[in-house]
Amino acid sequence: MYAAFNVLAYVAIAVGVIVKIMPPLALIGIATVFLSIPSMIGAFKYGKNIPKLIPSLGQNVVVNLLTPALLATGIFFGR
Repeated sequence: MYAAFNVLAYVAIAVGVIVKIMPPLALIGIATVFLSIPSMIGAFKYGKNIPKLIPSLGQNVVVNLLTPALLATGIFFGR
């Protein structure tokens, strides 16, 4: 579920740009995929080992704060 929600967030950004709901600069929100991929791998690998899962949870927090901030910045400056 976690990976699916991450992927769907990036797909929503891309589709929004493709159908011209958002300006092309909104694609800057996809830049967090480089933090999201290791977080997803860690979630799959350490899903039952909480101490080892903690770094992935931290990456998830960064992704969840940074993606909307970058997306909003792209929309604001892209219009």
